[in-house]
Order: sequence, then structure tokens, then C-alpha cells
Amino acid sequence: MRLQANDHAEALALGRRLRCSDAGTAADDRRALLLFWYGSGASRLKTEEEVLLAAWRRHGGADHPLSAAMRAEQGRLADEIAAIAADSRAPAAHLRHAGELLGAHVFRQDRELCRVVERAVPAEELAGIAESLRNLRH
Repeated sequence: MRLQANDHAEALALGRRLRCSDAGTAADDRRALLLFWYGSGASRLKTEEEVLLAAWRRHGGADHPLSAAMRAEQGRLADEIAAIAADSRAPAAHLRHAGELLGAHVFRQDRELCRVVERAVPAEELAGIAESLRNLRH
């Protein structure tokens, strides 16, 4: 069974947009980032990650470096976005950095974390995890 976290098209498109941010687009790019993150973006990413990490912990992944890396990346991303939220004139360079962090984190969740969970967790449990991830979309 192949796990798939929620459709991350919006997060990936935002990451691409932010990586191209410049002085002329920074205010609009900041607004788009904050609407996404403080809307439902942050909570969806974190919840998906927690579902996947909890399943992996139950099957030996608790001490794996990827588990710690995922949590650390999520923290760095949240800190970067909080700094941007606190600065109404956030420079385009900060937005570009946030775009890099967001894109890398989503990619790692989709490509690495889902794959290790698939290998570690029994098929019957994977079906329940897949259902949980689908339910998060709604």
C-alpha cells in the first residue's frame, strides 16, 4: 500500500512563489504565506506529520534521525514564519528562505517519511493510517 499525505499542491505552489519573491512582490507574498500558514496550512502539515511519526514510533522509528529531522524542520519553518509575521516589512530574502524551508519540508514528508512508514508498518495498520490522512483532507 502506498501512503500519500494530503495533497500538498498549495504548499508546493506557495513555496515556489516565495522562492521567487522580490522587493516588488514581497508584501503580497508575505500575505499569501500568512494566510496559508495561519489558515489551515500549518495545522494540516503538523497533524499529518504527527500521524505518520506516531505510526513509525510504534514500529521502531522513534530514535531514527529522520524522525528528529522532521520535528526540527517543522520548528525551523514555524520560527521563520513567525518572524515574517512579526515584521510587516519582511524582506524578500526572508520570504525566499521560508519558501525553501516549506518546499523542502513538504518534499521530505511526502518522499521520505511516507516511504519509511510504508516499510515499517504492517499493511493492516497502513490502511488505517491512509484513511486518517484522507480524512484530514476534509
